[in-house]
Amino acid sequence: IKIDFVTGDKDTELTDRLLIENQRFITLTLPMGPTEERLQNLARILANDGFNMAVASYEQNEYIGTRSTKIGDYDAIEVVGSYVDPSIGLLYVRLVGILNPDGERGIFSVANVVADRFELSGPDDLALTGSGKTLSSFEYIAE
Repeated sequence: IKIDFVTGDKDTELTDRLLIENQRFITLTLPMGPTEERLQNLARILANDGFNMAVASYEQNEYIGTRSTKIGDYDAIEVVGSYVDPSIGLLYVRLVGILNPDGERGIFSVANVVADRFELSGPDDLALTGSGKTLSSFEYIAE
């Protein structure tokens, strides 16, 4: 699933809309085991493979950091970085992997936030964006 947050309204031509941020949800498989071990594996995957894939097309990029967090009641890992898109400018990239406590199949989110659309004082403020608000209501549904 991909969500684009853009300027304008339903009457604004698509070509006149400007990106505010976008967010993708991607499935992942993470073997069951102790929570701490699963979080370490998730952190390694997101900080290495996930981040590198997210910024691969951009020469100017910076890894900011990885940390444990909570999304609702779920244990999660957050990876934050930035990159410069020549046509847009500075963007923040936020990857959040959410452990599924009941199975191997999980989800991670990749959000790209246009820096000049927000007054961000640090990585914590990324939770206040549209994609952050979307994540705050995330819930695994029992099969």
